[in-house]
Amino acid sequence: MAQSRVVAFRWRTNATAQPAQWNRGTHEWTSGTLDDLRASLAVARDSTATLAARYDPQLWACDRNGNVAPEPEDIPADVLLSWTPATCPPELFRPHENGRPRAVLLFTFPPAEATVHAAKRARAEAPVVPEVNWDTMRDTAREFFAQLSDPATLQPDANGFLYLPQHPSMSMSNRRRFDFIKTPGQPTLVPLLSRALAREYVEAMLEQCDDPHNALYIHGAQGVGKSYALYEAVCRLMARPDTTRVIYFHDCSGWSRDKNKAIQQLAAAAASGFHPETEAKVWTAAMAVRDYIELDHLLDVVIPKYCRERSLRLVAIFDQHNGLDLELRKQLPWSLPERDLPALASWNGLAATVVSASANNEYYLKVAVDAKWRRHDCYRGFTDAERDQWRRHHRFFDGPQYASEWTDVKSLLSNWPLDLDEMRMAPQATLAETLEKHRQDKLLAMEDRESAHLRAHVTTPEEIAAYPGIILEMLIGRGAVGTRYTNARRLINKHILYYRAEDNSVQPIHDLARQFYLTGGYLKRAGGITDATIKEVLASEIATADTKGRMLELYIISCMEAKQTFELHAEPIRPDGKRSAAVHLFSARALRTVYFATQGVPPDLSWTVNTLFVPFNSNYPGADMLLWDAQERLLVAVQITVGRIKDHAMSFTPSLQEAWKRAAGTRELRFAWLAPKADVTAAHAGQFYISLQSIQAGLAPLVAHYISV
Repeated sequence: MAQSRVVAFRWRTNATAQPAQWNRGTHEWTSGTLDDLRASLAVARDSTATLAARYDPQLWACDRNGNVAPEPEDIPADVLLSWTPATCPPELFRPHENGRPRAVLLFTFPPAEATVHAAKRARAEAPVVPEVNWDTMRDTAREFFAQLSDPATLQPDANGFLYLPQHPSMSMSNRRRFDFIKTPGQPTLVPLLSRALAREYVEAMLEQCDDPHNALYIHGAQGVGKSYALYEAVCRLMARPDTTRVIYFHDCSGWSRDKNKAIQQLAAAAASGFHPETEAKVWTAAMAVRDYIELDHLLDVVIPKYCRERSLRLVAIFDQHNGLDLELRKQLPWSLPERDLPALASWNGLAATVVSASANNEYYLKVAVDAKWRRHDCYRGFTDAERDQWRRHHRFFDGPQYASEWTDVKSLLSNWPLDLDEMRMAPQATLAETLEKHRQDKLLAMEDRESAHLRAHVTTPEEIAAYPGIILEMLIGRGAVGTRYTNARRLINKHILYYRAEDNSVQPIHDLARQFYLTGGYLKRAGGITDATIKEVLASEIATADTKGRMLELYIISCMEAKQTFELHAEPIRPDGKRSAAVHLFSARALRTVYFATQGVPPDLSWTVNTLFVPFNSNYPGADMLLWDAQERLLVAVQITVGRIKDHAMSFTPSLQEAWKRAAGTRELRFAWLAPKADVTAAHAGQFYISLQSIQAGLAPLVAHYISV
């Protein structure tokens, strides 16, 4: 079995940028040429890695600490390695004794004005696609079906992992989209975590076979694990020889741009859904295909007739459909998945056409929207149980001592497979440090993507004016965004946000994406839109309490950030549930703002200056913000609500309070409710109530639009 290695790579957007300014990343890789590595990185990251590789790929040696030396002569001779543009010797990735990498690949991005033209050229170039080798296809198919015939193949191990056979169609592409286990003399295996998502796909595809409108669209952000779950679903369906046949095209981006070769690929993919021995008739017909007319006959006549005679359901799956550019998708045979197969009368009530694609702003499956295809949008990561199986399998910070830190991971990243794998590839001394490094790296990557998105897709004065308003709508979680911003679905950065059809709202892919926009200054950038939105939401009779609460919270925190110096007065709540006269609660003087990402107390805080602490996580327990008076050593936790206080128990737990008090060395921690009405009870004794009226004059004047209704 080949040994995989962690490849470190960096990228820059300016050829003169110093090493300290380069972005960092890592990727697991086995062996091959430099071109193989480029292709592998393009899959792991995005098309920009491929684009960068076309311009200025360089190999830079590292010192023993894993740092890129400013000049080659600064590196001791014993760590220098020879290399050529065509080869990557194994020694290149053999780490130093301290585990640091010997070398990194550096990608230099082209100048901004060249990016669009280069991307068009890159899409127009035909990928290198191997010829269909029918002997290899048949041999792989025999092996594939033989392994699936063993029930143990689809039984997860103790950690929930499956080791599935390699599908025959994968030999038609040079792209490595899955992890593989290759052992000499043994079949190639695809290891993956068995997921509830895969079983959902199985049910959805089988249901769609019986629907006259047979098309199913699987859509979601890159990194949520769609392709792996889809491959598990493929194997589960193909392990049902008495009921189902599957045509599986595992990577449309590897579909040849040469028409004749593309036809051969699709014919081979169709054949591989059938057993080469017991269903030789279909293989013979597929191998005879030479042009589109013969391909059409295979798909429209031979295969559906064969399936109907045997009461079989048929599923045709096209993954990574966004790998085909729009112009190519208008032509045969590349138009088949979205235009022709869903319209075949011979498939009605028999077959389902499935198109799967990652969300991005360059790709749009118009027919799926216009024809109202059934959709399965996926923006959720592992379940908690699946994440725990994943970490046990990889022995990655597994154990009860890491429970609270894994809570932080879930809160921030929603257990996204790609994020977890990236963290595993760059472990630090502790899980908390690993998460923090990933958070910082991911925010830098989001910043790069957002800048590129704004340059490419938010260009007119109208779009530039509307965009901050759309982001504000996302931050407060309001639905029906499309009625206020008709271009919202098109304008959002689909690598970071998505449009939820159920309530027509813009959503972050996970809390880290929300965090990125929270610190992006969108409340200030929106200008008049912000004031109008605040007034509209707080005075609305149809906006949900959750939306109003987020709007109020966001607005008040923004006012505190801007004001920095202010006074808060509050009414103490007595043991009998009555309120005493207002007293001075907190004095803000030159307040600074610190956002934090943990579900507990963030480490390494400075307690020497007055601070407004704001949790990034939308579900932080029991407090929307904490105010710290460094002179008085006083900490005030504030919960903002637009609902009835008496319906809420304080969820700022005693253990969390003690943790904050220990970290701050405070003499006192006070807890206050900030709400429109003081409907408190005896259960709130010892706490404080801050009225909106008390802050509207000097701190947050727009809350009057809420108080008045």
